[in-house]
Amino acid sequence: MALTVRNLKPGQQFMLKRTGEWFIFIEKKLDTPGGMRHVVTHDDPFNLYKRNGRRVTLHHACHVIAE
Repeated sequence: MALTVRNLKPGQQFMLKRTGEWFIFIEKKLDTPGGMRHVVTHDDPFNLYKRNGRRVTLHHACHVIAE
């Protein structure tokens, strides 16, 4: 069974399988009418542009590798 974004817990670090980028899972947010949003932030120590604390959302079915 593949691990997806919806299975993560807040504060968990993970890598997105498709792009190889590292993220930290922040929270699940109920957003009507769109449903649930999975909020993450980049975790890339070598790229300060990405590590500016900006929050983005990922689709719940994205495959990940958790640390």
